[in-house]
Amino acid sequence: MQFMKTQSKIYFVSYFLYNFARALPHSILTIILINKGMSISDIAFIQSFYMLAMLLFEFPSGILTDIWSEKRMYLVSLLLLVISFFIIFISESVIMLSISWFIYGISTASMSGSLESYFIRSYKNNEYKIKLFNISLNNVNLYSALIAGGVGSFIYAYCSNKIYLISTFLIFISFFITLFFFKERNGDKVLKNFDKNLNLKDIFSKLKNVADRSIYADIFLISIYQLIAQTFYQFWQVIFLIAALPPKLFGIFYVSFQLVSLVSNFIFKHIKISKLREILIVIMSALFFGAINIAETNKFLFVLFILLFLIPFDLYYHQLMVDIYKKSDTSIVGSIISFSGTMSSIVSIIFLWLFAELNKHFSLSLITQVSIISYVVFSFLTIFITKNRKIIIKNE
Repeated sequence: MQFMKTQSKIYFVSYFLYNFARALPHSILTIILINKGMSISDIAFIQSFYMLAMLLFEFPSGILTDIWSEKRMYLVSLLLLVISFFIIFISESVIMLSISWFIYGISTASMSGSLESYFIRSYKNNEYKIKLFNISLNNVNLYSALIAGGVGSFIYAYCSNKIYLISTFLIFISFFITLFFFKERNGDKVLKNFDKNLNLKDIFSKLKNVADRSIYADIFLISIYQLIAQTFYQFWQVIFLIAALPPKLFGIFYVSFQLVSLVSNFIFKHIKISKLREILIVIMSALFFGAINIAETNKFLFVLFILLFLIPFDLYYHQLMVDIYKKSDTSIVGSIISFSGTMSSIVSIIFLWLFAELNKHFSLSLITQVSIISYVVFSFLTIFITKNRKIIIKNE
C-alpha cells in the first residue's frame, strides 16, 4: 500500500510538469498559429494530423504497454513531445507544422494508457479506488493546466515563440523524475505490473471475449462525444472571436475553464452520476447550442452558457471513463484504453477534415450547431439500442 502511494506521488509530480509544459501554449494556441500565417482552414488541417497519428498509433501503443512496459511508453511519449515542440518552435509552414502535430499525436498515443494503466491494473476493477485515482489525476491535470493557462499568455507576450523552449525544459525534468524515481513492481520485485507471458494473440482474444459487452457501447459513446469535444477544444478561441471578445482575455477564459473543471471534479467526487447520462447529454448540448446562437448578440450570456456547459461536459466524460476502466480486463487495460482512444481518433479526424471542408462553404456557427444536433441523435440512439439489447438478453 505504501509502495503504491509513493509511486502515485512520483507519477503525479511528473505528470504535473508534463501537462504544465504541454498546456503552457494552449490558451493562445490559435493565436500562435495565426501569427505563423495560418488560416482557420489551415489550423483545422494541421490539427487533423494529430488525430491521424492518434488513429494510427494509439492502439499499437496500448498493446506495447501491455506486453512491454508502462514506464518505457511514458518516457517515449515525453521524448516525442520534445521533438514536436522543437519543430513548432522553428517552423512556419503548413507542412512542417502538420508534421509536428503528427509527432505530437504519436506522443499522446504513447502516453495514453501508459503509467495510468499501471495504477488501474493495480486496483483490480475496484470502482472506488479507480474513481479516487481518476479524481486525483484529474486534479493534477486541472491544476497544472490552470496555472499554465494563467501564465501562458503572459509568457507568450514577452517570449513569443520561445514559450516552446520553456515547455521543452520542463518536459526534460518530468522525464528524469520518472526515469530515476518511478519503479514498476510485481509482487515484491521491481518488475512489470502485468503478465510477462502475455502476447499479441492473447490480447486480441481477451478484447474479443471481454466479460461485460456493454463496454463497447461506452467506447462508442465516448467516440461520438468527440463531435462536441473537438468543436469546443479546437475552435473555442475562434468562437470567442465571433463573439467579439478580445484575444488578450483568452488566458483568463482558459483559466476559468480549468476552474469550472475543478468544480466538476468536486461534484463528481461527491455525487453519484452513473445513471444521469441522458440528462447530462441534454443539458450540455442545450447550453452549447444556446451559447452559439447568442454569441454575437449577448456577450455576458454567451460566456455564462459556455462556463455552465463545461460542468455536464466534464461530468459525462469522467463517468464514461470510470465505467470503461471498471469493466476492463486488468491484464489488457492498456489495450482497452488505447482502443477507446483509437475509436475517438477515428471520429475526430473524420470530423476535423469534414469541418475544414465545410468551413469553406458554411459559417463556423452553423457547422457547430449541426455537430451538436448530430451528437445528441447518435448518443441517444446508442443508449436506446444498448438498453433494449440488455432487456432482450435478460428476457432470454
